[in-house]
Amino acid sequence: MANEGGAGPFFLVFDTCTHARYYGDVHEVLALPQGSIIRYEYKRYLFKATAAAALDGLVNDPSKLPADALLMYGQKRGYRQGDPDSPGMLRWEDSVFIPTRSARIVAVARERGADPESDVLHFHLETRGFVDPDSKWLEPMVRALEGANSLPFGRRNEQYAWISLLPDSLRPHRGALVSDDQLPWSKVIDSLVTAPTQFEKDVFWRVRQICRASHTAAPSEPLPLQDRKTNLRVHTSRWHRDYPLFETERYEIFVQTYAPGARASRARGRDDRDDVSR
Repeated sequence: MANEGGAGPFFLVFDTCTHARYYGDVHEVLALPQGSIIRYEYKRYLFKATAAAALDGLVNDPSKLPADALLMYGQKRGYRQGDPDSPGMLRWEDSVFIPTRSARIVAVARERGADPESDVLHFHLETRGFVDPDSKWLEPMVRALEGANSLPFGRRNEQYAWISLLPDSLRPHRGALVSDDQLPWSKVIDSLVTAPTQFEKDVFWRVRQICRASHTAAPSEPLPLQDRKTNLRVHTSRWHRDYPLFETERYEIFVQTYAPGARASRARGRDDRDDVSR
């Protein structure tokens, strides 16, 4: 039986989005419906050694999957899109840290490189809910990572870590960093805008649910995402979840948009702030 998470390793995965090709990652993390799959891959040198060893352990023994994960966004205060990468490691006092998505790692893989540091480690994340960006546990978590030189940027081979494990001091509180709650979605966006971050001028949206077309005012029951029968726990690309759709049926996709504050007019909704449309 697969592990249900909670007792195994807890991964902290940072997005910094300092390159154009990765800018959309945070938007994708926030837009995907609950239960969707998103695939990340990082070279080993971007992992803290303990996190890389933990992922190797999952590759060797996939029965320990799934594993808890928290996706985080981080940047230096004042950073703007297109600026060069920070020369110094992100730190609590001079940077912005925002939890973007609770998730679980459901599949993993390892591609050997010319040397161990260039190994590519793959992991498939099943999206869950959102962690309150005002959680009291975020500061002690980040400060503990900082003290262990386990945050992005800084000195190569000493700091420079985009994937770490939850610090030992936070293990008794790991449950507070796991969430299936969808309500904090707009609060996460508020934090990205007001911090401010490089996303402060963006408008955000997400897929809330997909339903069979209803002939009444009330929508039908949401369709469930289903695992493919061909899924493999250890593979670079073979883990997918799909909606069961049929050619003869009609479906409705419910999309929620959100533009905080003065930019609400750019994504008008029922109250000019939070719109669900189909």
